[in-house]
Amino acid sequence: MSLLSDTQGRPEPVRSLLRLLDALGGRATRDEVDTWMMPASFRKHGERSLSQVSQTVGCARSLGLVEDDGDALVLSVDPAPNGMEAFLDLVHARLCDPQNEADDVLFRAYACVVLETERTGNTDWLAQSSAAIATSINRILAHGESGAQRVFNNTKAPAWRAWMVALGLAIEGGNTLPYLFPQPAQRLIRELPAIADAHGRGVEIPAATFMAEMGRRMPYLDGGQVYARVAAQFAEVHSWRLRAGWVTTVVSEALRDLHDEGTIELVARADAADALSLHREIGSSLRSFVGVIVRDEADQ
Repeated sequence: MSLLSDTQGRPEPVRSLLRLLDALGGRATRDEVDTWMMPASFRKHGERSLSQVSQTVGCARSLGLVEDDGDALVLSVDPAPNGMEAFLDLVHARLCDPQNEADDVLFRAYACVVLETERTGNTDWLAQSSAAIATSINRILAHGESGAQRVFNNTKAPAWRAWMVALGLAIEGGNTLPYLFPQPAQRLIRELPAIADAHGRGVEIPAATFMAEMGRRMPYLDGGQVYARVAAQFAEVHSWRLRAGWVTTVVSEALRDLHDEGTIELVARADAADALSLHREIGSSLRSFVGVIVRDEADQ
């Protein structure tokens, strides 16, 4: 089952389930889980209330965080993640695992958002109804996939959006933003320590090397395997491809934000043949970069 099959599942209840099992010694019967997560006094809607618990369990099971042992539910991660950020780091890693084919629709859908934003030149298309957005995404993901006419739909969209926001890949729209505003800067911040461990902190990492490492750790962005797979489908549907040597608008904005905050430094050198071009932004003189320096926290 896919994570999005449990359409009521959300990050916070899943983390609460892990904390509960951890507190109970790593296992509990389903009755115990139901009692703790949905006490009888809160069951105003009877079975519908318990279905929320069941779908939370389903999400945790899909992510490989819990397992069934007879009528008991067993925690399958040791130790249980301490804190919300650690939990979301674990979820992100599980979703990035190529073996987790059932859940790859989450990041393929996000890659669609990155590519459609690039093709249209803005996020106006995300101001449509959630049903229209889901149809646009499904048109790409279902292309060339036999027996997968509804890979993504409006029923799955709310849960997908909640997970993307929680993982630090988007901002949830309100009165001033579209339905979902793609912004992966917060997730990239979480991945920077590993990139720095591999290539050095406080030293210039070649732009192509940095982007390749980012794509490996965040495969739904430029250079990643999920991105490349969706880009191929996207090219067939829309007959459009991103220009070589250019960074997508979504990633350009994330890199600029982190550069402006001092988290990283985008190194620019005039007329460098190996420079990668950024999406142009009014008020920014930074148009390309040849390297990235991951700053020490003390230097920020």
